[in-house]
Amino acid sequence: MFPRLYLLPAIMAMLLLPVMHETVFADSVQMYYGFKPGQKWLCTRMIHTQIMADGEKQSDFNKKRILYNVYNGSENGWVRLAAHYVDPFAAENTNTISQDDYNYIFSVEINKFGQLRDISVQTPVKSPIGFSEKTGLQDLVINGQQPLAESIKDNIFWFPELPETGLSSGNRFEEIRTNKYETDGFDYEVKSNRNFELSRAGQKFAYFAVNEKSTGYSGDKNSHQINGMGKGEIVFDLEKNIWSNMNMKRILRSAKTDSINAGYQDRETLIVEKITMELKAAN
Repeated sequence: MFPRLYLLPAIMAMLLLPVMHETVFADSVQMYYGFKPGQKWLCTRMIHTQIMADGEKQSDFNKKRILYNVYNGSENGWVRLAAHYVDPFAAENTNTISQDDYNYIFSVEINKFGQLRDISVQTPVKSPIGFSEKTGLQDLVINGQQPLAESIKDNIFWFPELPETGLSSGNRFEEIRTNKYETDGFDYEVKSNRNFELSRAGQKFAYFAVNEKSTGYSGDKNSHQINGMGKGEIVFDLEKNIWSNMNMKRILRSAKTDSINAGYQDRETLIVEKITMELKAAN
């Protein structure tokens, strides 16, 4: 005998209870970075840039591959990442250290929540032993190169700092990054505020919608104002404890605020960026 129709909703609800419970459980995630000494991670960053100015369009494509070696940190709870560009062409068009030498090693200590300390630049030996020269973060500050340290964080150690509490679907966290450099007669600074919202999560991956707003300036005496916005998605691997990939699209608009450079045209820059992380060697 078939069950009466008015009993079907109750029967279906009982059958679905385990599934609904599993879905709610998967939407609550606690994230932390799982870097372990002995690991090697490969980061691939592909950036397509398109600039529109005075009715003309210029395009550029840049691909960078960065290898991270993981070592013991100076104390428990911290590990040291030593990073270098894998390919000779990868250091081109960057404002980190050098545009023509890809052998520099960038180093930092990081904890499981992504907090960074002791940023340094080491030249030009691809080994943690026998560095010929080391410039620490303190030296960068003393020498007036704090913007250089910020640029290293943005271009090499890009990992967002994680919240120390668990997240449920719809929860958010944010980070603020500053990319700047200073030379005689020309300054550049862009501050970006990124908002990460957990959109969904399973047993293996957590998916975040990313929204970004940027403000800044460039040029002598801050003669050009910069404003921008961006959006995308970033995925956290809950098994490997690392961001597995990120896709971002940004638009930056630069407008002249005075008449110092009369030949300068207002411009719009479209930046499409894709980042992937791959574990190459386990400990």
